Amino acid sequence: CVAADNKGTLYFGTNYGILVYKGEKRSSGKNWRFLLLPQPDVISSLYLDTLEKRLYVGGQHDFGYFQLKNYFDGEYISLKGKMPDQSSDIWHIEKCGRTIIFHTLNRLIYLNDENLGSIEPWNNGIFHNVFKTSQNTLLINGLDAGWFYFAPHKKFALMNVQGLSIPADKCYSVL
Repeated sequence: CVAADNKGTLYFGTNYGILVYKGEKRSSGKNWRFLLLPQPDVISSLYLDTLEKRLYVGGQHDFGYFQLKNYFDGEYISLKGKMPDQSSDIWHIEKCGRTIIFHTLNRLIYLNDENLGSIEPWNNGIFHNVFKTSQNTLLINGLDAGWFYFAPHKKFALMNVQGLSIPADKCYSVL
């Protein structure tokens, strides 16, 4: 996974942590740095919020964010302790309005104004994939349960999509 800012900085999720490249025209050879979580983890998703100066991180064993001081330094805030029963990988991270969504197969975790909550799939299903459709809306593939919209302004509820002719089985892209 990769996240980028508008100044040429790239963040790469790796099997060890986050590799940071500071893109500069004149290189001193020190353009590569690592951001490390307290415990090594495989990073599967990143989202950079430049307004809040936060790099959101999803891994196999932890999720949270770096409150960035500069492009390669920041304090890591783990959210795992606020949701101790969270045990599956964070596959995607998106922002809807002011709400950050962490996508796992067995739930959507949302962070809104420092409050953490979750939404479980219907009928013990799974959330196969998440697609951003607008600034404030996500389209969610519920696999066997169909398609859903998520909009934070709708009290953090999923709305079943009616009349959508997209098959719900293993969709990997929506244009």
